[in-house]
Amino acid sequence: MGAILTVASVVLFFIVGLICLFMAYSTMFAKQYLPFHEQGAGMKWEEHPPQLQATILTLVNLSGLGFLVVGLMLLVLPILNAFDHSLVLAVSIPILALVFCAGLFYFNYQLHKKTQADTPWKGAIATMLFIVVAFVLALLGR
Repeated sequence: MGAILTVASVVLFFIVGLICLFMAYSTMFAKQYLPFHEQGAGMKWEEHPPQLQATILTLVNLSGLGFLVVGLMLLVLPILNAFDHSLVLAVSIPILALVFCAGLFYFNYQLHKKTQADTPWKGAIATMLFIVVAFVLALLGR
Protein backbone atom coordinates (compact mmCIF):
# COMPACT_ATOMS: atom_id res chain seq x y z
CA MET A 1 0.00 0.00 0.00
CA GLY A 2 2.88 2.37 0.76
CA ALA A 3 4.20 2.10 -2.79
CA ILE A 4 0.81 3.05 -4.26
CA LEU A 5 0.59 6.10 -2.01
CA THR A 6 4.13 7.11 -2.94
CA VAL A 7 3.39 6.79 -6.67
CA ALA A 8 0.15 8.78 -6.25
CA SER A 9 2.10 11.48 -4.43
CA VAL A 10 4.76 11.66 -7.14
CA VAL A 11 2.05 11.85 -9.83
CA LEU A 12 0.31 14.77 -8.10
CA PHE A 13 3.60 16.62 -7.64
CA PHE A 14 4.37 15.87 -11.30
CA ILE A 15 1.05 17.38 -12.45
CA VAL A 16 1.74 20.60 -10.56
CA GLY A 17 5.32 20.56 -11.87
CA LEU A 18 4.08 20.31 -15.46
CA ILE A 19 1.69 23.22 -14.88
CA CYS A 20 4.62 25.24 -13.55
CA LEU A 21 6.77 24.35 -16.56
CA PHE A 22 3.97 25.40 -18.91
CA MET A 23 3.72 28.72 -17.07
CA ALA A 24 7.51 29.05 -17.11
CA TYR A 25 7.55 28.66 -20.87
CA SER A 26 4.68 31.07 -21.44
CA THR A 27 6.11 33.77 -19.17
CA MET A 28 9.84 33.44 -19.83
CA PHE A 29 9.29 33.80 -23.56
CA ALA A 30 6.39 36.26 -23.43
CA LYS A 31 6.56 39.27 -25.73
CA GLN A 32 3.91 41.18 -23.77
CA TYR A 33 1.99 40.76 -20.58
CA LEU A 34 -0.66 38.10 -20.11
CA PRO A 35 -4.33 38.72 -20.92
CA PHE A 36 -5.32 39.12 -17.26
CA HIS A 37 -2.53 41.68 -16.85
CA GLU A 38 -4.11 43.66 -19.68
CA GLN A 39 -7.49 43.43 -17.93
CA GLY A 40 -5.91 44.59 -14.68
CA ALA A 41 -4.08 47.48 -16.32
CA GLY A 42 -7.15 48.51 -18.28
CA MET A 43 -4.84 49.25 -21.21
CA LYS A 44 -3.71 47.40 -24.28
CA TRP A 45 -0.03 46.45 -24.33
CA GLU A 46 0.62 48.80 -27.24
CA GLU A 47 -0.66 51.79 -25.24
CA HIS A 48 2.25 51.62 -22.79
CA PRO A 49 5.43 53.55 -23.55
CA PRO A 50 8.40 51.39 -24.62
CA GLN A 51 10.26 51.90 -21.31
CA LEU A 52 7.27 50.69 -19.31
CA GLN A 53 6.79 47.76 -21.70
CA ALA A 54 10.42 46.76 -21.14
CA THR A 55 10.03 47.00 -17.37
CA ILE A 56 6.78 45.00 -17.30
CA LEU A 57 8.17 42.40 -19.68
CA THR A 58 11.25 41.95 -17.51
CA LEU A 59 9.01 41.29 -14.48
CA VAL A 60 6.88 38.82 -16.45
CA ASN A 61 10.01 37.02 -17.71
CA LEU A 62 11.46 36.91 -14.20
CA SER A 63 8.27 35.34 -12.88
CA GLY A 64 8.89 32.60 -15.42
CA LEU A 65 12.16 31.77 -13.67
CA GLY A 66 10.22 31.18 -10.45
CA PHE A 67 7.85 28.86 -12.29
CA LEU A 68 10.83 27.07 -13.84
CA VAL A 69 12.55 26.47 -10.50
CA VAL A 70 9.39 25.24 -8.78
CA GLY A 71 8.42 23.11 -11.79
CA LEU A 72 11.83 21.39 -11.94
CA MET A 73 11.80 20.90 -8.18
CA LEU A 74 8.36 19.23 -8.34
CA LEU A 75 9.36 16.99 -11.25
CA VAL A 76 12.70 15.77 -9.89
CA LEU A 77 12.77 15.89 -6.10
CA PRO A 78 9.67 13.77 -5.35
CA ILE A 79 11.12 10.97 -7.50
CA LEU A 80 14.42 11.19 -5.64
CA ASN A 81 12.55 11.19 -2.35
CA ALA A 82 10.64 8.05 -3.33
CA PHE A 83 13.97 6.20 -3.35
CA ASP A 84 15.86 8.20 -0.71
CA HIS A 85 13.05 8.66 1.88
CA SER A 86 14.67 11.83 3.17
CA LEU A 87 12.49 13.64 5.67
CA VAL A 88 14.13 16.91 4.61
CA LEU A 89 13.03 16.39 1.00
CA ALA A 90 9.61 15.10 2.03
CA VAL A 91 8.93 18.29 4.01
CA SER A 92 10.84 20.92 2.05
CA ILE A 93 9.34 20.08 -1.35
CA PRO A 94 5.73 20.81 -0.38
CA ILE A 95 6.62 23.74 1.88
CA LEU A 96 8.59 25.53 -0.83
CA ALA A 97 5.96 24.77 -3.47
CA LEU A 98 3.20 25.96 -1.12
CA VAL A 99 5.03 29.21 -0.42
CA PHE A 100 5.28 29.87 -4.15
CA CYS A 101 1.65 28.92 -4.85
CA ALA A 102 0.39 30.87 -1.84
CA GLY A 103 2.18 33.92 -3.23
CA LEU A 104 0.60 33.32 -6.63
CA PHE A 105 -2.80 33.08 -4.98
CA TYR A 106 -2.33 36.17 -2.84
CA PHE A 107 -1.00 38.49 -5.52
CA ASN A 108 -3.39 37.29 -8.21
CA TYR A 109 -6.34 37.57 -5.83
CA GLN A 110 -5.28 41.09 -4.84
CA LEU A 111 -5.15 42.08 -8.52
CA HIS A 112 -8.57 40.49 -9.05
CA LYS A 113 -10.07 42.37 -6.10
CA LYS A 114 -8.60 45.71 -7.15
CA THR A 115 -9.37 45.48 -10.88
CA GLN A 116 -11.92 42.68 -11.38
CA ALA A 117 -9.45 41.10 -13.82
CA ASP A 118 -9.94 37.38 -14.40
CA THR A 119 -6.71 36.33 -12.68
CA PRO A 120 -5.79 32.67 -12.09
CA TRP A 121 -6.19 32.85 -8.29
CA LYS A 122 -8.53 29.84 -8.26
CA GLY A 123 -5.93 27.79 -10.11
CA ALA A 124 -3.40 28.65 -7.42
CA ILE A 125 -5.79 27.27 -4.79
CA ALA A 126 -6.19 24.07 -6.82
CA THR A 127 -2.41 23.61 -7.07
CA MET A 128 -2.07 24.18 -3.32
CA LEU A 129 -4.66 21.46 -2.72
CA PHE A 130 -2.78 19.08 -5.04
CA ILE A 131 0.43 19.81 -3.14
CA VAL A 132 -1.17 19.22 0.27
CA VAL A 133 -2.74 15.94 -0.89
CA ALA A 134 0.56 14.85 -2.45
CA PHE A 135 2.35 15.68 0.81
CA VAL A 136 -0.11 13.67 2.90
CA LEU A 137 0.13 10.73 0.52
CA ALA A 138 3.93 10.90 0.63
CA LEU A 139 3.89 10.83 4.43
CA LEU A 140 1.39 7.95 4.52
CA GLY A 141 3.47 6.03 1.98
CA ARG A 142 6.63 6.19 4.11
